[in-house]
Amino acid sequence: MNGALDASGALLAAKRAPGSPVPHGRSSVGYVSVRSEPTWKAISALATIATLIDQGLGDAREHYATLFAAQPDPYAFDAATMARVKRANADSLALCDVYEQQLRRWRNQRLTDAQQHEVARLDSTTRELRLMLTEILALADELASSSTERQLSKADAELGLEHPFG
Repeated sequence: MNGALDASGALLAAKRAPGSPVPHGRSSVGYVSVRSEPTWKAISALATIATLIDQGLGDAREHYATLFAAQPDPYAFDAATMARVKRANADSLALCDVYEQQLRRWRNQRLTDAQQHEVARLDSTTRELRLMLTEILALADELASSSTERQLSKADAELGLEHPFG
């Protein structure tokens, strides 16, 4: 993965102190200062932002598919894993705001026809990414309610009533 992506493939809006170095091997795109003020990029960064948004959507689709496939198994994830899933995807959702602001800034500039087309495509892709991340968070909430620890904390009678023949 490159850019502002974590090991699970989720986008991250990592925070760093102003003037502090960007982590080794990471792009400064997607990193915001402690004040949460993004570093706005020139239109020359369009391809980089496009890659981050496109990869983010692809990764979010894969992530959703993985979580969706786990629905039938109430013991698929532990609580710590589900907390990380929620945190990473909430951070990614917040990063969509930064992308939308960046795209809006570019849209208000004088752009070539190709740049206008790409910014419009990225607007649509960012909306799709936001929707996918929202669906992931809803699914993560559902899966967290049946995490391994949650199931183990229930009394035998309670589990028996939930799964009388299984």
